[in-house]
Amino acid sequence: RSPPWRQVHNEICSLYIVPLYNDAFWATASREGIFEIKGREKDTEELDYERVGEIYRTFFNLLKEKSSAFKTNIAKQEFQTADYKSRYNMKLSSPNQRICTN
Repeated sequence: RSPPWRQVHNEICSLYIVPLYNDAFWATASREGIFEIKGREKDTEELDYERVGEIYRTFFNLLKEKSSAFKTNIAKQEFQTADYKSRYNMKLSSPNQRICTN
């Protein structure tokens, strides 16, 4: 969970991500999306929250960009759309709204 002085910037949490074949990195999830940050400073062990690169809408999109193994394996997955409105008798914002599941 992000400390209070980061929550005022709409940040939710920071994660240390270790992809299978790529270098590990730090990312911060916020209300705007998820983005890579500089991470821990070696001399002080403090997190440097400065953003590196772009903001991704989802964690899924960030992993596809940062991890070659994730991108390769997710391309092999079969996905189907589920009509949750009829399945769970939910009211969705659009009559044609669908959610991608695997």
